[in-house]
Amino acid sequence: SAADLRQRETIAADKFHLAVFNNAIESIFEGSRDCIKLLATDGSVLAINNQGLKLIGASETSQVIGQSWFAFWDSEQQKALAAAWQLALLRGHAEFDDSARILSGERRNWRNTFTLVRTPDSAQAYVICISSDITDKVAMQQSLKASVAQLSSLLSSIDDAFFSLDASWTVNFANPRSEQLYSRLGHTNVLGSNFW
Repeated sequence: SAADLRQRETIAADKFHLAVFNNAIESIFEGSRDCIKLLATDGSVLAINNQGLKLIGASETSQVIGQSWFAFWDSEQQKALAAAWQLALLRGHAEFDDSARILSGERRNWRNTFTLVRTPDSAQAYVICISSDITDKVAMQQSLKASVAQLSSLLSSIDDAFFSLDASWTVNFANPRSEQLYSRLGHTNVLGSNFW
């Protein structure tokens, strides 16, 4: 009958779309430059992508599968990790940034995003964890902070008045000498004031 034919066509289309969706998920999983893991709600690793194996220094999945993901983190990080984990389990999403040692012993900085996923019948829950290696970014931020502190110290030590302005002519840095001169003009706070 026509109804049976439409039902078979609908089932075939649904199977096709599901296959496309599964292929897309597999492409995302293996094509990512991040470490992607499927974790049980107790934190044990159920699956990890090939890039993830490389990033943590593992040569085969048996080094990771079945292991507790929490074991990668030092004891002083466990409290913050547990808080983020519980938030993910309760609200469905959380983030956790910190450093951990990879299998070679090298310490790397990670931004971890947890997303709770459930089976269609909601009987079981899992956590997808995407860990981005942010070691270079953290090193650059630390270097920039050190450079800013060094420059600020240098500019603060000169005897001449020195201040800097942003694009809207607002003072965003003033050394002690410029603050002294500015106060003689009757102003109490040079930082944040408009030069004009």
